[in-house]
Amino acid sequence: MNVDTSKALTLDVATRWNSTYLMLESALLYKDVFRRYKEYDLSFTWLPTEEEWESSEKICEFLSYFYDATLVFSGTTYPTSNLFFYELWKLNNRLNKGCIKSDQYIHDMSWKMKEKYDKYWGNAMKL
Repeated sequence: MNVDTSKALTLDVATRWNSTYLMLESALLYKDVFRRYKEYDLSFTWLPTEEEWESSEKICEFLSYFYDATLVFSGTTYPTSNLFFYELWKLNNRLNKGCIKSDQYIHDMSWKMKEKYDKYWGNAMKL
């Protein structure tokens, strides 16, 4: 199927929120492989629907901003305040856009995340 198999599938870990992004990212790479595998292995009984794959793509795209910010915050070189606040601004902007998205799942997730964001960073972004 000409799929790059160098990236392993990963599982979600409840204590590491970035793991959801990594799990979806790796699963989406193998979407066509899962479909083909279902054709060959009758014991493979669960395959996401096309709608579920589409939702996963939207969620993965949404979470990619947070994953990228985490890499900046926790990299080997510590971010200076201008990088730190720029990343916070980008996350705030992304959450605001997510809150007005037509996709209900992204909308709901954004609102929950925005409430937590505002609790910790809302005043800092008003400066």
